[in-house]
Amino acid sequence: MSKKILVWFRNDLRLHDNEMLVEAIAKSDEILPVYCFDPRHFELTNYHSIKTGAKRTQFLVESVAALRQSLQGYGGDLLILKGKPEELLPALVSEYEIAEVYHHREVASEETVVSTHVEDLVETESEPETFHRSYALQ
Repeated sequence: MSKKILVWFRNDLRLHDNEMLVEAIAKSDEILPVYCFDPRHFELTNYHSIKTGAKRTQFLVESVAALRQSLQGYGGDLLILKGKPEELLPALVSEYEIAEVYHHREVASEETVVSTHVEDLVETESEPETFHRSYALQ
């Protein structure tokens, strides 16, 4: 059985000098690169201001498209999803028999809460004979 690692891209949307990606490739037989458009990033803040404006959204969409194109240039692809990562990623771990989940742990409080929630759910939903672990490379 081959070792599969899910690589969860968040804010580090580049291949060049991406330590997390290099480590995942080195330690796996197969990777599943994933990006989640989290709807919470496009909601209003508590102060009723736009959390992610039109220019930032355009930049994000273009950056994700460029990442996908770069991965395709190497014969891979990027799974692009819309939804909360803590709802989407544990299901992917089960569906694709993922051994480990790699991601950059963000330092902002909202992003840290999401990381922790995903890590907890991946650990909880894993099968007893399958080892799942999330890496927070900084």
